[in-house]
Amino acid sequence: MVEFPEQGGLVAFDAEFVQVQIEESRLTATGSKRTMKEGRNALARISLINCQTGTVIIDDHVLPREPVVDYLTRFSGIRPGDLDPASSTHRLITMRDAYLKMRVLLDR
Repeated sequence: MVEFPEQGGLVAFDAEFVQVQIEESRLTATGSKRTMKEGRNALARISLINCQTGTVIIDDHVLPREPVVDYLTRFSGIRPGDLDPASSTHRLITMRDAYLKMRVLLDR
């Protein structure tokens, strides 16, 4: 069972994202960039650590609702198999569950 920090306790939070829509842009005749369609990212992992004890409170991978077009592995460390329910060795949760976990922590 995970021990939550006491009220006012410090936690460290980290989130990793994957890209679900690539930005579409063009260079104009003047050399400036014109964005036709914004890129979009989706939450792929949340991690919380109790700063007083170093205990991991939450470390879950989040299943994206849309197909992933870039895992951003260089930045996120997430690889294609990490978010595959059939082959992942990580704990996978829905976006709703990730929100609820964070909400419970905030409400405590």
